[in-house]
Amino acid sequence: MCFVSLCSDLEEYHKKKAVNHLKTNLLYMTSGRCVADKAVTQQVLTQNRGRKSKDRPAEKKEKKKPEGTVFTEEDFRKFEREYFGIP
Repeated sequence: MCFVSLCSDLEEYHKKKAVNHLKTNLLYMTSGRCVADKAVTQQVLTQNRGRKSKDRPAEKKEKKKPEGTVFTEEDFRKFEREYFGIP
């Protein structure tokens, strides 16, 4: 194996090697720190509170009482006689 070939292989390896950008990214993110006004943040939190379905209480539905029939037994017998022809 040739020394020149080994050097070029090492250079290719270093070119394709993954670079860790964590430190530079952290420095960038912490250097430009802009903190919002506390009044504005409190207003946003107040507006968003209670909008989620888990924050809302379940609606209570009234249970309907079963309604009684408006027909009497005599009405049913009369209908039965008229419809089925039973005397």
